[in-house]
Amino acid sequence: MATIYKRGKTYYCEFTVDGVRYRRSCMTDIRKLASEYANDLEASARRQAIYGRNVEITFADAAKAYIEDGGERRFVGRLVRHFGTRRLSSIKPNDVRDAARAIYPHASNATRNRQAIVPIVAIINHAYSDDGEKFFRVERFPVTRKNRPAATRQWIDVFRQACFDRGKPQLAAYVLFIHTTGARLSQAINLKWDEVDLQEGRVILWTGKTGPNGAEKESHIAYLTDEMVVEIANLRGMHPTRVFAYNCKPTLEKHWNRVIRDAGLPKLTTHEAGRHAFATEMMVKHRHDPVTTAKMGGWKSARMLFEVYGHPDEGNAIANAVFGKKSRPKQS
Repeated sequence: MATIYKRGKTYYCEFTVDGVRYRRSCMTDIRKLASEYANDLEASARRQAIYGRNVEITFADAAKAYIEDGGERRFVGRLVRHFGTRRLSSIKPNDVRDAARAIYPHASNATRNRQAIVPIVAIINHAYSDDGEKFFRVERFPVTRKNRPAATRQWIDVFRQACFDRGKPQLAAYVLFIHTTGARLSQAINLKWDEVDLQEGRVILWTGKTGPNGAEKESHIAYLTDEMVVEIANLRGMHPTRVFAYNCKPTLEKHWNRVIRDAGLPKLTTHEAGRHAFATEMMVKHRHDPVTTAKMGGWKSARMLFEVYGHPDEGNAIANAVFGKKSRPKQS
């Protein structure tokens, strides 16, 4: 039972839990309020002695500590608004799945996994990191992966020639750029001349993120092929600030779809011709590892890159190359 005493005008409390002595200011000169504060403080200390120190941590406090230690903050804001000051110890796996549905009611299971379950589990496990025996797990929602088409270099070359034939060299350069760097549509559109170093063959690509404190920007370096350096150099003068001379996504996509239709090409999105094809070429066609591919293309997660963007080769050629009958050695 906590002992209440006064020092000056302020009440203090004193109690012992599990051999540890606590002395705290009750921060009030009203005895009744001081007694309630002392009882709550002692009860909290006893719960922590039984269940561990994290039993009193709120989700908001855990999220703050996670970010301060360098954790990914991109999706944390919505999660904190959902759980608020709820105690971490009260959050169960089903609560996490319910939260994912509530926060993203119209999203796919893949989005719920990536933007809710994964960061919530990371935040909770970060808080539990000092308790070696604890590890929080949540079953993810099932996801069916779709095999998206990826543009071949032949498709790119036909598209580019159609662009040149129609007097659109900026679109021809754009498709080559996204195909060889893995740049997102918005990154390429927003690329400025002062972010380009043709002598070194590299550019700075910026990605806009939404974090708990509002809009944020991250960047990575993309490397240019010799062919790409020449293409970009030829665009000088088309626009005072933007490399590819497009101001908005709808205008580019209108020209993109028109070229595809006029050239009689299979319809592909800018993502399938660019970012998806980049990952496919790097990992499948040329056998580079996902970590290298993720670094060059600006992906955060090599695992996500491997699962989503790796477009596999299939068919008889692969089966014969790996398991086909080899020529028998000549008998002497």
